[in-house]
Amino acid sequence: MDLLELLFALLEILLEVAVEIAGEALVELVGRVVLGLFEIPGFSNRFVANIGYLPLGCAGGALSVLILPHPLVHPSRIHGISLLISPVITGW
Repeated sequence: MDLLELLFALLEILLEVAVEIAGEALVELVGRVVLGLFEIPGFSNRFVANIGYLPLGCAGGALSVLILPHPLVHPSRIHGISLLISPVITGW
């Protein structure tokens, strides 16, 4: 009787994993179909795209100042060095 209970427990675990995998596959398929419906072609001109991203970056920066008004790190001796280093690190 104990062996049968162990077999049923193992079968339950395997079926649960199979249902999870099937569910994830279904969600992934639906997600790809929905994204395909709303696909927006990219800009052919990168300069124009960068001009469009400038206000988005400014808005994100302003929002981050509202959420975190105090600096996360202490100021260094070279004032404003993070304005030069941060974009380079982010772009890299």
